[in-house]
Amino acid sequence: MLKIIDCRQGKCIWCLETTEVVQAEFQDGLSGLLCKKHFWQALKVRCDAKPKHVAEEVRRVPALNAHITRDAENWRLFVPSEEYEATVRRGVSRDGDAAVLSLTPEVTQDLLAAVRGEVSSLDTNVPLVLVVEDASLRPFIRSLLVLEFPHLQIVARREVQGLAALPVPTATITI
Repeated sequence: MLKIIDCRQGKCIWCLETTEVVQAEFQDGLSGLLCKKHFWQALKVRCDAKPKHVAEEVRRVPALNAHITRDAENWRLFVPSEEYEATVRRGVSRDGDAAVLSLTPEVTQDLLAAVRGEVSSLDTNVPLVLVVEDASLRPFIRSLLVLEFPHLQIVARREVQGLAALPVPTATITI
């Protein structure tokens, strides 16, 4: 649907304003440097039916990714086990482009208890970050955890790939 190549200073092909631009290639053929306003307009027109997908792809824009990964060297890092991610994956129900997390109350409590056991007693002044291997599960795991753990940041492995300052995980979240 969209390939983001670069983010830099340049001239927008739409309004000809020189500003910070995104070099993007859309599947339908639109490509070039777009200012933030016209990038978002082009994205909205093409993606109104897939807001979750759009949000996840936008996290890959270099300027936004740099914001997400700031202070990575200070993170207290956690990773979910393969079993944890597999349990969430089994709970995702899809119908065309729509997807919803539908877990039983017991499974939901098991997933929450696993995180609670690792992070509840920790200092929230240090950024607590859960790195999810499967990027497609990131929004579902975030929506599962955000109410009880608003201080826990959820990122996908692809968002932190190649960061030299990434600390070793403190713990693996298992159920």
